[in-house]
Amino acid sequence: MKRLFKINWSIPYAKYETYLFGDDEEQALLNFNLEIQKEVATYNLESILEIPTDGVIVTKYIK
Repeated sequence: MKRLFKINWSIPYAKYETYLFGDDEEQALLNFNLEIQKEVATYNLESILEIPTDGVIVTKYIK
């Protein structure tokens, strides 16, 4: 089963959270890098965390 990861990253003057699935942290970062390179040339990786899930949808409240 794929695991859910939250990646915190930034570019100058903006911070982002991206959620994605992967078999492990390494695959999640590889998938993230492949996709993010389509949008930005460089970014700062701040953290990657596994989000425990049992297959349910993850919803986040944003103010």
